Amino acid sequence: EIAFFLPEQTSQFFERSLTLVLRQEELIAEKSFGIESEKSEGPSAPLRFKVPVTEEGLLTKVIASGELFYSAIDDPTIRESIFGEISAPDKSKILLLPLVAAGKTLALIYADAGQSKEKKIDIDHLKNLAWLAGLALDRVLRTKN
Repeated sequence: EIAFFLPEQTSQFFERSLTLVLRQEELIAEKSFGIESEKSEGPSAPLRFKVPVTEEGLLTKVIASGELFYSAIDDPTIRESIFGEISAPDKSKILLLPLVAAGKTLALIYADAGQSKEKKIDIDHLKNLAWLAGLALDRVLRTKN
């Protein structure tokens, strides 16, 4: 449920959002809002496509730093692996919001405006939500061990 919290909150600012779970050297697409159906219908079933994490790509930088990215992009991995599956948004600006727990990035929330006009985004609010989700996940992971 913690992993569901971030894309749900992100969908308030963006037309499309997608959870990408890190597994070794790839990201696996899980639930999304606004990609397979209207975001008002709630989350989709897991999409299950895979995105390679290349040594020099933007995804690797965000995973390694644990820092939010929100800007226009021209990254070949994102263009081929993500846009190849969900189509490119009208605008090239995207959000990559890492979910960090136990000192590691466990997932990324990808989001964009889709075919809609971009909205004003409260980046600090999204950073705080990701931080809180990471704290909650830290606590869950510690109690399981």
